Amino acid sequence: MTAFEKMVERGWSEAVRSAVEDYALMKQSVISALTSSHPDTRSAAVAVFIEAGDKNVHDIVAALLDDPSSQVRDEAMEYLMDHALPEDAPRLIAIMRNGGNPFLATMALCRSTGKEGDIVDDDIPGPERMRAIERWENLVRRPPTDVDHDT
Repeated sequence: MTAFEKMVERGWSEAVRSAVEDYALMKQSVISALTSSHPDTRSAAVAVFIEAGDKNVHDIVAALLDDPSSQVRDEAMEYLMDHALPEDAPRLIAIMRNGGNPFLATMALCRSTGKEGDIVDDDIPGPERMRAIERWENLVRRPPTDVDHDT
């Protein structure tokens, strides 16, 4: 059990706060905690990366979009709301299609693509939601345009 895992056992929020305060010393323990069998520990580790603003753990966190725990997947999407890359877009769309948190996926898509599309959330009825997701797919597939504003 890592030092960070022990901290989470004593309290999720306090563990995140403490690990962020001593991030340089705690980073490796936090990364190791991502393999914990406890979803609370994995989600707390992602929360540390969010609060620390660490862009260098993107690939590790993006892999958690496939975590069995919705709590961990949601934290990973929150991380991507700040640090998403264009290559994250297909996975985020798949999350919207397959019952993940569509609102968080939408916010991360805005970040990863630099585009604004429909806000998709659980309040949108099924057929309307599917049309909104299809519009996102089209936005993601559309190549960026270069507009010359000087002419």
